[in-house]
Amino acid sequence: MLNVANPLASNAVAAMQEEMEVNVYGLMRMAQAFAPVLKVNGGGALAQLNSIASMKIFADFATCSASKAASYSITQALRDKLQA
Repeated sequence: MLNVANPLASNAVAAMQEEMEVNVYGLMRMAQAFAPVLKVNGGGALAQLNSIASMKIFADFATCSASKAASYSITQALRDKLQA
């Protein structure tokens, strides 16, 4: 399980860094790696599944919710960029 925390927890900054690394930067790295391959092969899709935490905050899991919200935003940007 990831290191989730509420914003006042002593591990909140470390938890947020870990959550962002997985949920946001990991998503971006995967898209950067596979989008060119899809283009060369004539198309395809990247599938991204987010949880309800991307749209609703859970205070005790605030770091996870924040990273999921950021992931949702990146997913929307990827949809726009890859539509062409």
